[in-house]
Amino acid sequence: MKTSSSPTQYQKPGSSRCWCVRGKKPDDFILTRKDGGRVAQPRKDWYSLCVRSGLGTWLTKECPDGKTSTHYEGLQMHDLRRSAVKRLVGSGVREKIAMLITGHKTRSVFDRYHIGNDNDLEQAAKLLEPGKVSVSDVRIDTEIDTASFAHS
Repeated sequence: MKTSSSPTQYQKPGSSRCWCVRGKKPDDFILTRKDGGRVAQPRKDWYSLCVRSGLGTWLTKECPDGKTSTHYEGLQMHDLRRSAVKRLVGSGVREKIAMLITGHKTRSVFDRYHIGNDNDLEQAAKLLEPGKVSVSDVRIDTEIDTASFAHS
């Protein structure tokens, strides 16, 4: 992922993404190491970080051909994006603004991240009962367990 030659809405001063391109040239990569080297495989670094912090694990299994296969299971980078969408919308941020913050360009992709759960349905039902509850009384569950979204 490279920076663009002209500033985008994410690179303008005050943008939530401005910090990641500060001081970089248009042809520089956004994800870089301290020495300026490119992070070519951020997923590998992410998995290592999660394993070291107890948020993931490496699983090894024996294949029918006698060889072993190792794969990561645990928190994924996109689980955090999903949580961010849930928290932003649950906090009252308009969905269009949440899309700008999280970098979703299309509504269909945003909707895949903006998932509901049984608690959301219960809270919506409470809002439909006249005189029973106000919007401020409804508790939005923004602490959803992202482990259920982890991909192996």
